[in-house]
Amino acid sequence: MDTSSLLRIQNLHAGYGDVPVLWDIFLKVDRRKIIGLLGGNGAGKTTLLNVISGIISPMKGRVHFLEEDITFSNPTRRVQMGITQIPEGRLLFYGLTVKQNLRLGAFTRKDKASLEKGLDAIFQLFPRLAERKDQLAGTLSGGEQQMCAIGRGLMSRPKLLLIDELSWGLAPLVVDHIMVALKKVYEEMELSMILVEQDVQLGLEFSHRAYVLETGRIVKEGRSEDIIKDPDIRKSYLGI
Repeated sequence: MDTSSLLRIQNLHAGYGDVPVLWDIFLKVDRRKIIGLLGGNGAGKTTLLNVISGIISPMKGRVHFLEEDITFSNPTRRVQMGITQIPEGRLLFYGLTVKQNLRLGAFTRKDKASLEKGLDAIFQLFPRLAERKDQLAGTLSGGEQQMCAIGRGLMSRPKLLLIDELSWGLAPLVVDHIMVALKKVYEEMELSMILVEQDVQLGLEFSHRAYVLETGRIVKEGRSEDIIKDPDIRKSYLGI
């Protein structure tokens, strides 16, 4: 057993119903590392995150987290173990306030007395949310909604944070602000991340290692600093 790894995926095949989307996926996330999961639309990135978080079950293969086989564990059990997903499109409860949305992120926590400290930490990380804590989530800007979605995820105290399309629909300055906050989270908390990004340069600059998906298969993997120099990646994804 590889005790250095937080997450190990072996020979994974997955899809929806009888329709396969992923084939023969091998992926590893070491403790305290950021992984970039890159590729175009339809490559299978979100499907892979959904397998890791337990939203869909694999057709074949195994998923291990903290040395435990969680291949068929339900999503609640995975959140309790420390896997939290920030979904594409935020998926906030728009009729609830910012503070209520954040509290929902802690639904599996038993230490209810410390929730206020958790909220304070999120408000320090994203001061804009503190200003809007009693505002309905549906009235926030796109960037504020992404901050709220990330804050909600962090309220569960994850060991592995899955972030799906962080920059989707956001202005570059807003993305920069959120990336600075995520770097602070990484530095201060004992966690790893998987960042799904269509912006390949952003994903490679933020991560330690990266996997590139094309039509459901991993076609490249390695250190992000090496992949960003790869001529095929530069031509296909960076337009260089």
